[in-house]
Amino acid sequence: MVRTLDIPRADEPSPPRDAALLALPAAAEILNVDRVYLVRLLDAGMIPAAGTGGRRRVRREDLLAYKQERDGARQRGLDRLLDESLAAGLDDVDYDAIADPA
Repeated sequence: MVRTLDIPRADEPSPPRDAALLALPAAAEILNVDRVYLVRLLDAGMIPAAGTGGRRRVRREDLLAYKQERDGARQRGLDRLLDESLAAGLDDVDYDAIADPA
């Protein structure tokens, strides 16, 4: 029989792994955003939440699904930026000559 350790990931520091509903401060910490920004996301319907006002709770699985989509969108944007910079030849720039035009 193989035993595994349930080690918390660095991006999920606060709440225990079995917590199905998270308070706003814990949810904001997982997303690495300010609580006010999280409230804006909830108000905009980007992440489903239960409750009202400061007593709202977010399901862990909904929060992680949002985080995965957000991180994927960021990565796709960075990949596109890299492709465009390579196509423009920016990988061949001599940055030392730009910094010191002696």
